[in-house]
Amino acid sequence: MIGDTVNVAARLEELCSELGCEVIISAATWTLARAGDFELPAAEQTSVNLRGRGEPVQVFRVAP
Repeated sequence: MIGDTVNVAARLEELCSELGCEVIISAATWTLARAGDFELPAAEQTSVNLRGRGEPVQVFRVAP
């Protein structure tokens, strides 16, 4: 698999390991989940710099 979405997912996975959290969800995915009436856990919204991206990415961090 290739493409921007796959790259962002891989970078978020790496970041989650570095930060020691359970899950990091991009704001785009969070918005789609909420639109689908999924119940989401409490999460901290923040922006992160990802390798290969010119601008920060908005994410939701789900702590353990």
